[in-house]
Amino acid sequence: MDSPADTTVVVYNHGTTRSDRAENCGRFWNRVPASLLSMQSDDLLIYYLCSDVAEEPLISTAGTYVYKRLDEIERILDELLAAGVSADRVFLAGHSAGGWASLMAAAVFPEKFNGVIAFAPAFAGKRSNAKRFPHWRQVVRPRLIKHMLTAPTLPALVFAYRRDPYNRPEELAFLAEAYPDSVRFVPYGCENALSHLLHLYDCRESETSAAIADFIADRVRGAGDAE
Repeated sequence: MDSPADTTVVVYNHGTTRSDRAENCGRFWNRVPASLLSMQSDDLLIYYLCSDVAEEPLISTAGTYVYKRLDEIERILDELLAAGVSADRVFLAGHSAGGWASLMAAAVFPEKFNGVIAFAPAFAGKRSNAKRFPHWRQVVRPRLIKHMLTAPTLPALVFAYRRDPYNRPEELAFLAEAYPDSVRFVPYGCENALSHLLHLYDCRESETSAAIADFIADRVRGAGDAE
């Protein structure tokens, strides 16, 4: 970066296939979506954070990998801030568990970034497994939501997909309800069987890119106006 203070950095966080194993960042479903990647320029850089955390496969440790991912995110943010990047120009983005961890960051270290772009945020398994693994969706998920909602504000652009097997729009509506002034909630669907991966197979890719660009520009502008 020639001019860190004038550079916008988006830290991208991929999903997690299994919480008890380190993720393979090279798998196709973990790539940065084109709607976001197309925005990269001399003034906007995308930092891909390849997570290597995992948790013990125990009921007592369920969901702890999300907090381990938060530790990874915070370390990267600290490095960016130390390099001279302004927190007003740092954004978190992510898919699935990466999107969920990015949203959680607003409750843990909100002063270190300016907003979140979340694609299909999820972490507690598929909706169809609610009875098979009730602890995840009936205990751990509400616990993490409660923590997430302690954030004083949650500036986020959230894309939710109608046929998503993990979280559908109605299961993420709590974000817009809790933060109506700061969460931009974008629910939609595409004629595609890979509904949790619509960030990669987006029938509205140009609209998604425009929404991301507007969100980042508005947040950066708003931070400048507040100074």
